[in-house]
Amino acid sequence: MTKRFFPVAFLLLTALGFVGCSNEEEDLFDHSAAERLNAISNTYTQRLADSKGGWVLEYYPYTNNEDMLTGGGYLIMNRFHDNGAVYTLMKNSLTNNKIMEDSTAFEVITDMGPVLTYNTYNKNLGLFADPTDIPSTDSDESGKGFQGDYEFVMVDVPENGDHIMLKGKKRGLYERLSRVPEGTDFEEYLDDIEQFRTSHFVTDAPWELVMNEGGTRYNMNWMYRGYATVYPEGKDSVAYGWQEPFLVTKYNDKYHLRFKDTLMVDGHQMEQEFVYSVEDDKFYGVLNSENTIEGYPSDQFFALTLDNSHYWDTSVTGEYSDKLKDYFDKLVEGYASMVDSKDKQKRHYSFVGISLNKGTQKVDGQNVKVDCWNVVYKQPSKSGNAMASFVFDTSFAEEGGKVTFTYREPLDAASGNMATLFDGAPGNLIAFLSRTYFISAADSNFNLRRLKLVAEDDPEVWFIINY
Repeated sequence: MTKRFFPVAFLLLTALGFVGCSNEEEDLFDHSAAERLNAISNTYTQRLADSKGGWVLEYYPYTNNEDMLTGGGYLIMNRFHDNGAVYTLMKNSLTNNKIMEDSTAFEVITDMGPVLTYNTYNKNLGLFADPTDIPSTDSDESGKGFQGDYEFVMVDVPENGDHIMLKGKKRGLYERLSRVPEGTDFEEYLDDIEQFRTSHFVTDAPWELVMNEGGTRYNMNWMYRGYATVYPEGKDSVAYGWQEPFLVTKYNDKYHLRFKDTLMVDGHQMEQEFVYSVEDDKFYGVLNSENTIEGYPSDQFFALTLDNSHYWDTSVTGEYSDKLKDYFDKLVEGYASMVDSKDKQKRHYSFVGISLNKGTQKVDGQNVKVDCWNVVYKQPSKSGNAMASFVFDTSFAEEGGKVTFTYREPLDAASGNMATLFDGAPGNLIAFLSRTYFISAADSNFNLRRLKLVAEDDPEVWFIINY
């Protein structure tokens, strides 16, 4: 595989043409080069100020994609005014997730073309441009710092455009300003982005995302860092993968995911920007909607985790339908009425919930591999209430977005004794749960820690299980 990163090409072209008529020549040279550049400077200053809500800057300090600090992206909010003042605000890990704001001066100068410069010290841009040591690292970056820019060539500034493209004057990195609506509260905007980002790119997620790009499927993981590790599905992530930083912004009331660079893989230019569809719970390519980013299939994740000896559970305080609540209520009442078999005293047993396991269980002192439901309860002990469970052998079969539970038998004598000891006892609950369920994400396909199971034969039987 050949991988090559390159920025989107933006060219500033100044075409000077010569024609035969002398009066047209006089019109062409009616203004000096300096006057024309000053006119452009004034025009671009006004276009920055015309966005009354301001702009969000997708800022990347440096080119090193392997460095999570200097190669990753940061959002900096900007509100420009036609009097040359700019208000900036930032809130991220570098500011300890606290607001850092500043009001300084800016100018569009003419230096081999129009250049946006923050021409008095701005704390937010200065954090990246100062050649000082970065406190949050173990290494010494004195003399370099983040190596970021504070002056940007304005390479594409369309009138009334949603975006303005900038290019760092020193580092040559392309940065984008995106318009935000009038009345936008900068802190609320950043908090909204962060809430979306953390809910869809979960810390230490045990699943991967799937990117469909140009007819090829890729897996993506470690998204919560602001970096995607991308590699072809079925291939090794170390040998075939690469790091791709990205940022999430919101404009035109839609969330956008945009990678730092466009990417060439085996001669194919991959999609750089995706827009999120709330209805489909999926990202679609801005240039080609057939390119998508979506969550890992929930049914496959469910089966995969059980095969790897993880478990799923729901508690008496969890989320479930009224029909299941009837069984839970009876278990709560039944456990509370239990008495010790020796002294006939109540021991305050309490029903906790149920969990599903596939793996090794200790049965009558022996380790056996089995699929099972555990009915979990608390029982009194000298050290307080100890957790215990009755275990019921239950096979499961996953196929085509559905799972079927089939109750076979209690796994040990104690579970057998409890199976039908009282009305609504554990065995009755497990028998009630033995049916086929549709599996789906409870919240989003990008967050599979909570799955919803809905009975195929009765949609009024449902519950949410937690990873």
